[in-house]
Amino acid sequence: MSYAKVVAKIILAAMGIYFIIRLIPQVFQVAILISTSLFSWKSLWPLLVGLFMIPIIILLIWYFFFYLRDWLAEKIVGIPTGYESEEQVNWFPAALRLCCMFAGLYCLVTTVSRWTIFLYVLRQYTEVGTIPRSIIYEILNILLTASVGIYFIFGAPHFVQWQVKKTIEQCKKLENSESALD
Repeated sequence: MSYAKVVAKIILAAMGIYFIIRLIPQVFQVAILISTSLFSWKSLWPLLVGLFMIPIIILLIWYFFFYLRDWLAEKIVGIPTGYESEEQVNWFPAALRLCCMFAGLYCLVTTVSRWTIFLYVLRQYTEVGTIPRSIIYEILNILLTASVGIYFIFGAPHFVQWQVKKTIEQCKKLENSESALD
């Protein structure tokens, strides 16, 4: 096993632990909202959906970042083929993919926490009987954050390819300018 794969596995485990710890309080917040709620099914069902969604997301994070950690690290770092040594593993794309996955998980966890707050605010407005226009803005914001999170959780392949290409071009320009100075 290469050093890059070991480092990727450690980082994936740390990401999983961080986001599971960040999501656990959300379960308690939704449970408190349900316990303080008036027992109107009209206002209670979104909170119940949130209460069941959060543990499912926690289980999915656990499954991917602990159970499938070897497979995921292999997909990120790649498998050295034949003669390549561990020092020749391409670190920049692997590190960029890991950062993108971290950002994607951060976006998804933020979406879940914003969703629970949104459901609480929506419940209060439905009890009053008026729903402001800012609710549409909040829904679009949640959907945008979730879609960016999903793209990043898959490693943002187009972004990583573009960024690696641009970084290599900049490094070649720097090498050419340094060689011209010599």
